Amino acid sequence: MVPGAAGWCCLVLWLPACVAAHGLRIHDYLYFQVLSPGDIRYIFTATPAKDFGGIFHTRYEQIHLVPAEPSEACGELSNGFFIQDQIALVERGGCSFLSKTRVVQEHGGRAVIISDNAVDNDSFYVEMIQDSTQRTADIPALFLLGRDGYMIRRSLEQHGLPWAIISIPVNVTSIPTFELLQPPWTFWEETEAQRGYKACPGSFRTSAQTANPGSRQPPAQELRKRWFSPRGKASLFCSLVLGIHTGPQRSPALRPEKRLHSRYRRDEG
Repeated sequence: MVPGAAGWCCLVLWLPACVAAHGLRIHDYLYFQVLSPGDIRYIFTATPAKDFGGIFHTRYEQIHLVPAEPSEACGELSNGFFIQDQIALVERGGCSFLSKTRVVQEHGGRAVIISDNAVDNDSFYVEMIQDSTQRTADIPALFLLGRDGYMIRRSLEQHGLPWAIISIPVNVTSIPTFELLQPPWTFWEETEAQRGYKACPGSFRTSAQTANPGSRQPPAQELRKRWFSPRGKASLFCSLVLGIHTGPQRSPALRPEKRLHSRYRRDEG
């Protein structure tokens, strides 16, 4: 048996259970894509509530994202009829995250996305937690950066639209790298690997991988050829001596899983 094969089998068996238990999310983020209006047709990143709300058990290929009126959604909604069976876009402030989630749930919403009320916030995520009322909510609740929420609302106002059409959740691991459309205004971390790639440039993608981007394992003969080449030796030096991995790197805008984890705080509202 190949060493480690048992471990891989366990991993394969464990993954479906993990998805079932935690819903369709990657790490601590959940992704959705705006399909309309076209000028904000990007993939947005949100963070699920920490200790309240439900999870997405299915993907909505097309569903309305309806800005709540009033935007803070701390009481009765004047457009509650349009939120029924759709997803509400709510603004932070005025009451707790849990209260907003319950209001949307009472109006028949399938989920709520709560954007920060600081419209210049393009990097700090909030881990939404329960308030002190011991109440519960059943629908998914997500936190969205203030800048993202502002840009979505502004686009809807400019087009005179009552809602956006989104797809949620989006599995970004199944989307080719070049199709990962991230909002151009959002902050992204430049990782150590990316800085190392600048110091020791050179992509070692093989011809087989170039022809088939989905190919992960290059032929053994080509592996030997690349590592014993001058460029391969330079890469090995960078890896072993400098501690830098110089394989092909995605740009910061294409690495959603690498956002700064330090830009993350916990709050109830």
